[in-house]
Amino acid sequence: MSENAIQSEIMIELGKIRNLRVFRNHCGRGVTGKILKGKAPGEWIVKNGRMTTFGLAPGTPDIVGWETVTITPEMVGKEVALILFVEVKDLKGSLSEGQLNFATLARSMGCKVIVARSAEEAVSQIVTAELGL
Repeated sequence: MSENAIQSEIMIELGKIRNLRVFRNHCGRGVTGKILKGKAPGEWIVKNGRMTTFGLAPGTPDIVGWETVTITPEMVGKEVALILFVEVKDLKGSLSEGQLNFATLARSMGCKVIVARSAEEAVSQIVTAELGL
């Protein structure tokens, strides 16, 4: 199964969990500028084009969101949202150096960061993941 298919299944399953909200983090590079239709079908011309990057930051996971939790009574009992990152990989995939660096930093600051290869694995890890490293 492709990473895109796994990602879609993960987002559907996580969307069923009441205290979670997740969003697709599209990352990459592209060209911006005034778009003009070209002469051939499917051809586009970009006037004043310039390269741009999009997404949160290099190494950020495919899915971002938050999990609402209730702070324990010793911590006043208020609800807070914890940032959640889900990196999706197929069975052969591994983290790049940038992804590993981002995950390490985010975990050290209290975020939940998981790597999932299926929807079941994502749900299971979110339930059991601890804050921080």
